[in-house]
Amino acid sequence: MSKEDVLKIKDEKYTSFYCKNDICVKTDPLYDDKTVEIPDEHGNVTTYIVDTCNIQAAQNNDCPSMECNTDSDCLSNKCVNKHCVFNNKEPMIHCEDIQGPDFLFIKGELYMHCGKAWGIFVVVMMNVLLNDVMMVVYPTQMNIITPGSTELVMGLYLVLFLHVY
Repeated sequence: MSKEDVLKIKDEKYTSFYCKNDICVKTDPLYDDKTVEIPDEHGNVTTYIVDTCNIQAAQNNDCPSMECNTDSDCLSNKCVNKHCVFNNKEPMIHCEDIQGPDFLFIKGELYMHCGKAWGIFVVVMMNVLLNDVMMVVYPTQMNIITPGSTELVMGLYLVLFLHVY
């Protein structure tokens, strides 16, 4: 199925896909898959490892993922110290259903969103109001962690998000 076709899916709960070269295959929506089988444009199926970790963990051999032998074993196309690692040059694309916000008694629309797979994140350290703030940005969500509080002004929240993306 093409990524364009995946993005046309509406009102289907608990649906997710991994994509490579605009070809997408259905996968476990809870990220429990260790591998995924994706056909190429000629129909030849390749099994890729989707379990990834950051490069530091791979270099320290502190990665519980499956072992890879070459870059082509990994959906991320990057194997370091026998572990698939995140690759900003060729990020893993994951599509999943997103529920829009509810309003009173009306359920939010269900639609598909494609972006970088969970676990691929950007970390930004800053000093805000004398508190160190660590912001972790995920493709479809953002978590802000402060030493004393998890609340920040919404405007700052959006500015930080836009600055990172």
